[in-house]
Amino acid sequence: MVSHERIYQFIREDKAQGGDLYKQLRHRLKHRKRPAGRSVIIPGRVSIDLRPEKINLKERFGDWEIDTIVGKEGKGAILTATERTTGFLLN
Repeated sequence: MVSHERIYQFIREDKAQGGDLYKQLRHRLKHRKRPAGRSVIIPGRVSIDLRPEKINLKERFGDWEIDTIVGKEGKGAILTATERTTGFLLN
């Protein structure tokens, strides 16, 4: 028994080699899900442990704390930004 995923893998390999099996498909490989679990590397990121002590004192306006939450299967996301001195919240 062959799974439907293996059939699509075979068709994609055939297409990459110049074949035309994909033309016989109902959706022509348009509805392929992207692989999950891809991590994003932020260039120049700094660890929260290296944050200046001045920010921890919460004495000046303009220091923001930002967090993101990504939904199940990467569908949807929430970004929250909180100003550390006043507690002003954007989401």
